[in-house]
Amino acid sequence: MLKQFEILVLDSDENRGKSISDYFSSMQIPTIYSSKFESIDDHYSAFIIDDNFPKINFSRFLIKCKRNNKIVIIMTKNFSQEYLDSLLNYGADDYIREPFSNNDLYSKFLSIYRNGILKPRTIYRYKDIIMDTTSQIVYLNDDVVDLTNNEYKLLKSLMSHPYQPQSRTELFITIWKNPLYDDNSSIDKLISRLSEKLNEKGSQSPYIKKFNQKEYMMDPK
Repeated sequence: MLKQFEILVLDSDENRGKSISDYFSSMQIPTIYSSKFESIDDHYSAFIIDDNFPKINFSRFLIKCKRNNKIVIIMTKNFSQEYLDSLLNYGADDYIREPFSNNDLYSKFLSIYRNGILKPRTIYRYKDIIMDTTSQIVYLNDDVVDLTNNEYKLLKSLMSHPYQPQSRTELFITIWKNPLYDDNSSIDKLISRLSEKLNEKGSQSPYIKKFNQKEYMMDPK
């Protein structure tokens, strides 16, 4: 199964990059080292990349990899948890701190691969919105949209059935479970805040449409 993969190693340390490529290839995973990067080619299934690799906008690179369902492992010397979390938030599958052995990196790759087989990602796309339900992250226009838990639940409900109008009560139950506390305004307010965030970052607004003053769905235009 792994023979169907092809990995691109992007490393500013040529000796290490070639060593990683040789090791993975010896494990029957086609792997290529490169000191230059041009584009996220569909030819590659995964990237192992040094976070000091030159001339790459990492946030955009990671989001585009996520959009194209590529595995990404970041090699880093950085121990800042805030920085490491930001890599995951933008779409990296994992990171590995230096120094590490080729076997450590290989084991990490296998773990990501097996986890993906056992727990495949569900990704919803609508216009220029991408929602990864595994990481629970929403991307729009190559940027991460900062949503509250309830805003995320609301958007997920709408994106999972983009052409199906949903009533306020249906959406309320999705988010708060119990319809008895529906005050007819909570969903409207939540929709308003969510729409504002999407419209601010997106280029294809509006994203959410209201029907009959009672129902909502993703805007089909």
